[in-house]
Amino acid sequence: MGNFQGTYKHPENPWDLKNCRQKADETLRGYIRRFSRQCNELPNIADANVIGAFLSGTTCEFLVHKLGRRGPRTTKELLDIATSHASGEEAVGAIFDRSNRKMRRDEDAGEGASNRSAKRKNKKQRRDDSLMVATDRKGG
Repeated sequence: MGNFQGTYKHPENPWDLKNCRQKADETLRGYIRRFSRQCNELPNIADANVIGAFLSGTTCEFLVHKLGRRGPRTTKELLDIATSHASGEEAVGAIFDRSNRKMRRDEDAGEGASNRSAKRKNKKQRRDDSLMVATDRKGG
């Protein structure tokens, strides 16, 4: 009997959800996925408990601020807002270099303002070269 109790998966309770915390190297989307999976194992947990556990478990200050302003009332609203925020974070990460928050160089992206300045430099260089050729022809 003792062996059976040790291998039997006990039903989750709201305290287990409170222990679901975002890990230091875990993305927000990964945390939302893991938190959501754990929520699904709790059949009768109040939305307020889910929201409280999520707020205390995430490390994303901007999301906590957004949730404080929006005040989700249901788990679905909470997860919709969090997922939307994670998508926005990923978009920012794709555009900006996370290490110094500067816009990525357009040479890496392929097109944009940097190409325009490169074209201007090339145009100026060609103009300078053509002036030098014209001067050489007149003088020589």
